[in-house]
Amino acid sequence: MPKSRGRKKAKKLHVRPAVDENKIVFRKIEFGGNHHAEVKEAILSAARTDVEKFPYLINELLGILKERTPEGILATFAFYGARAVMESNGETQSMLGNVQQHHIELLQSIILTLPIEEWGRAPSSSDVMQTVFDTVTNIADTFFKRRLVCQVEEAEEDKRALMSLQEKIRVRTH
Repeated sequence: MPKSRGRKKAKKLHVRPAVDENKIVFRKIEFGGNHHAEVKEAILSAARTDVEKFPYLINELLGILKERTPEGILATFAFYGARAVMESNGETQSMLGNVQQHHIELLQSIILTLPIEEWGRAPSSSDVMQTVFDTVTNIADTFFKRRLVCQVEEAEEDKRALMSLQEKIRVRTH
C-alpha cells in the first residue's frame, strides 16, 4: 500500500437536505395558562395610548404641510414609498418595508383636506421626509387602533359583530 506522504485525507462535507420554503407549518401558540383577558387588556391599553396621540400626529403632519410644499412631499413619499426590488425568487420587496400603497393614499387625502392657500412653499429636506414617513405610518396604524377601541367599547353585540366583519374586510383588501 502506498504511503500518504504526509497528506491529510479530505474531510467529507456534510450536506443538509434541501428545505422546502413553500411548505406551510402550523404551530399552536400557548400563552401559558388562561391569560387571554390579560393579553387582550394589554393590547387595548396600548391601543388607547396610541389613540390619545392621534391629534398630535395629525397636527404634526399638517404643520409640515403648511411649511413645506405638499405636492413635493407627496411626490417624494410616493416615489420612495412605492419603490421595490425583485428578489431572486421573483417576489418583490419594498425598499422601505413599512410604506404601502394605502399610506400614499392617506397622505394624499390629508393634503387634500388642507386649503391650497395654506400650503407651504419651502422645499422638503431629508429630516422632514423622515418625519413624514414615520408620522403617516403611525397615523394609519392609529386609525386601526381607533376602530379596535370603538369595537370593544360598543355595547350592542350585533353592532360589534358588524364592526368585526367590516374590519376583516378592511384587512383583507388592505
